[in-house]
Amino acid sequence: MKKLFIVCLLAGALTSCKKDKDVEAAPEKTYLLKKRSHVQGNSSWTMEYAFDAGGKMTQMISSGSLGNYVLTAQRDNNGRIVRADFDNVTYGYRTYEYDANGKLAKMNFYSLPGGSMVTYTIYSYTATGYEAARYNPSGGLNGKDVYQFTADGKNIAVQKSYNAAGTQTQEKTFTYTSKRSEYYVEPELTMQRLNSGFCNQHAIASATVKTLPAGTTYTETRTQEYNADGYAIKTNVVYSNEWENLESSFEWIKR
Repeated sequence: MKKLFIVCLLAGALTSCKKDKDVEAAPEKTYLLKKRSHVQGNSSWTMEYAFDAGGKMTQMISSGSLGNYVLTAQRDNNGRIVRADFDNVTYGYRTYEYDANGKLAKMNFYSLPGGSMVTYTIYSYTATGYEAARYNPSGGLNGKDVYQFTADGKNIAVQKSYNAAGTQTQEKTFTYTSKRSEYYVEPELTMQRLNSGFCNQHAIASATVKTLPAGTTYTETRTQEYNADGYAIKTNVVYSNEWENLESSFEWIKR
């Protein structure tokens, strides 16, 4: 919609302003991610989602090389996921806490069947990035990841990883396309934030990964295919090291 001026000086301009004011932008066509499938060499896995009548994710079903389980989500009165239960005891369960701004503040990971804490992660945010610090049940630091946003705050420019001793072990730098990230959609947007505290708005074009202290590097080059409404239907990741290419496909539910 055009920006309206405070005062329209002429009668004709007044008519023009009113017409402009009455015009509403067409709503964006939105989708829910129904399923994502991945193939890398001899490995393959899928993530599929179930929803309630309001379009809220109720379950995530994982199958294949990454493990077989069903994640069931519990939500608070604000609709935020506060607990994730797994039907496979190997994965325990997780609880989530939020700050006053609704951002993820803490993730707790518990084992089953006893329900003892395995680890927890504290998320802290600044204007230019955020930090995810991982602790053991006694409060000892296991390691942390420090993220720096791009100038517009929509994506991660740099990710630095540190071990328990505070020594940097890895650094990732990213470039982006102008298209929507294949994960910047529900319910993946929420799941990405629960897993790492943030979800990029744009699709990654490339990533350079430096392993420290040796300083060895490899790159990931990513390409995406989109449907007519701008949602990714396929992605491909090519690595410069010995890793096999990663091919992904996405199935959607139009809202």
